[in-house]
Amino acid sequence: MLINDQTLKANLGVIWPNLKYGNTNRNFWKYQWRKHGLCSIQSLSLVDYFKGAVTVHANMIVINNKKNLLVYLTDANIIPSNNTVRTKTDINSALHKLVGNNNDIYISCKKNGNHILLHEIYLCMDTTLKQFVSCPPSSDQRGCIQGSNIIIPKF
Repeated sequence: MLINDQTLKANLGVIWPNLKYGNTNRNFWKYQWRKHGLCSIQSLSLVDYFKGAVTVHANMIVINNKKNLLVYLTDANIIPSNNTVRTKTDINSALHKLVGNNNDIYISCKKNGNHILLHEIYLCMDTTLKQFVSCPPSSDQRGCIQGSNIIIPKF
């Protein structure tokens, strides 16, 4: 994955930092492109995809000086910890302040032994990228079933 734009890289470092121990931002961005960005390749180049992410972040996420989703979680006293567990409802409630109470968020988890770890949070938007909408229901809860005790790992 090649992004030569240093300003874009700096912006992505703030809004989409890698939180996985031992990985780099570049690895995380490559993963995001492969998992989500390739779907848009008919209409967006790799650079335009990431510029779109920066634009959405600037217009939709940065409200009241919050720089990323982690700040929304910590404001709700949901702090990454390898010992504290939270519920899907806790995470949803913290992020409804951003996306609105009527919009569903998709939360993905991974099982690690006897623990359920937060993996990804999906916020869905309309096609104009100007407002949040409910994420479509999914039968694949990826370990985040209602009532699960979820660890938000501290790396």
